[in-house]
Amino acid sequence: MPRLPHVVPLAAAAALAVAAPAHACPPPAPPPPPPAREIGESDAAYQARYAAMLQAQEAERHRAAEAWMLARDSGLWAEARAVVLATVTKGDLRRKRNGLEVSAVEMRPVRRLKGKIPPGRFLVAQEGLTSCGFYGGGDAIGARPGQRFVVFVLPRGERGRADRHDSLGAESARDPRTRAALGLD
Repeated sequence: MPRLPHVVPLAAAAALAVAAPAHACPPPAPPPPPPAREIGESDAAYQARYAAMLQAQEAERHRAAEAWMLARDSGLWAEARAVVLATVTKGDLRRKRNGLEVSAVEMRPVRRLKGKIPPGRFLVAQEGLTSCGFYGGGDAIGARPGQRFVVFVLPRGERGRADRHDSLGAESARDPRTRAALGLD
């Protein structure tokens, strides 16, 4: 009988893959179907009505995204034990975290906005990986030296664990406090 040593590991891997819970990143929702043409409607009228429908849907998506971003920004202010305006001093750093190589930036506090700020320079790094990609650290990840961000120092909730950081830059700032700290208003 021929030996197939590679079959057992492959079968075990396949069984684990099937047995593991699915944590897939959901795809975006498909666009809605075009509206039905009304009786006697001209091509131009139909195209105009369809364009207006698409424009209204896009405006609603934009409104919902803006509301979500404001809620996220305001929620970070509420959850953070400290908030600081900080400048990136070193970008494109790589660090090991939870067995993964993640991106990080070194930052220098510029001004305390809430709570007790970290002494001296500190790192803002990604936290981990999901099927949707890396998460954690916020907008400062991948930034160049000299760029400024509002950094939120968030408790992990587990005693003895280091704080985690999130950050917002000019493009994500929605809360008036964040916008003011970045000089946007």
